Amino acid sequence: MKKLLLLPFLLAPTLANATFADVDVTHPHFQAVQHFEAQDILQGYAQDGKRFFRGSQYVTRAEAVKVLLLAAGFENFDAGNPFPDVGENAWFRPFVAAAAEAGIVRGFADGQFHPEAQVTQAELLKMVLEALNAPVEEPGSQQTWYHPYEAKAIEWRLIESDPTPHKSVSRGELVELIFRAQRVAEKGFSEPYVFHGRGTASWYGERFAGRQTANGEIYDPMDLTAAHRTLPFDTRLKVTHDGKSVIVRINDRGPYSGTRVLDLS
Repeated sequence: MKKLLLLPFLLAPTLANATFADVDVTHPHFQAVQHFEAQDILQGYAQDGKRFFRGSQYVTRAEAVKVLLLAAGFENFDAGNPFPDVGENAWFRPFVAAAAEAGIVRGFADGQFHPEAQVTQAELLKMVLEALNAPVEEPGSQQTWYHPYEAKAIEWRLIESDPTPHKSVSRGELVELIFRAQRVAEKGFSEPYVFHGRGTASWYGERFAGRQTANGEIYDPMDLTAAHRTLPFDTRLKVTHDGKSVIVRINDRGPYSGTRVLDLS
């Protein structure tokens, strides 16, 4: 039987948006982006007087290390540099050197770091879990180096159950993974990540009755169902407003307004 998640959600005035022009409450990584933007960890890209996050843009190994170390609260960046391809004047040199000293990165067999290479999911999982001192076992004799990190990431709901270890990671995926890992670390890695949300919701209305929802069901306005942009279908969501709560099931996608985060039956 498929395990269903019961997640808390509070109907309340939407929290202030992240200040990136391409990120609003419907963005799949809104919470993570907002969290790290508020800490000045994410600067974004300036264009036409606005700032853009560019969440689908792939991340280099150097960029990933910088964001991770700042998010993890590293402060000492005076370590020696062990990599010949990391220049002494490179912007990422302090971060890479500190990560190497802490055992977060170890470079490749050729002794180099390859800072401009796109970071993969497997590499990032190892970096994040090492930086947060997560309890991860050594790989078995029949395992690749990243399998223990992958297994723990799935167990803690840091990634989906279909990992893509060799796929490059986007900026959105980077901050989402770090955000989730930090929430799990705050509880001593004893519980998996659970989504919490807060914001405004819209109501379907009777005119949607009989239409097909995104998961193939026929919409019934009398059922306790809801639409969300990214939560898995059949997720149970506990929605609370003005001291009263109801449990709804996700069976549709939406809303597509930049100010609402949930559609309710």
